Amino acid sequence: MPYDIRKALGVETDDKLNFKIEKVGLWGKLCWYLDTRDPAVHVPAWLAVFALALGVIGTIFGLISLWC
Repeated sequence: MPYDIRKALGVETDDKLNFKIEKVGLWGKLCWYLDTRDPAVHVPAWLAVFALALGVIGTIFGLISLWC
């Protein structure tokens, strides 16, 4: 287990751990992607959220321009 994860969990190198795996759903996955400490994961996730927000805003402006 990497040092950062061990430190976040508060465990030592030789400690025994029990893990429980459960389904978290779409919202749980999104929260993990945005909250993880690994920059290789959270930077692209934040860029994707930002791009999605810009896409939604662009769609709204496009629909408004069609109406007016």
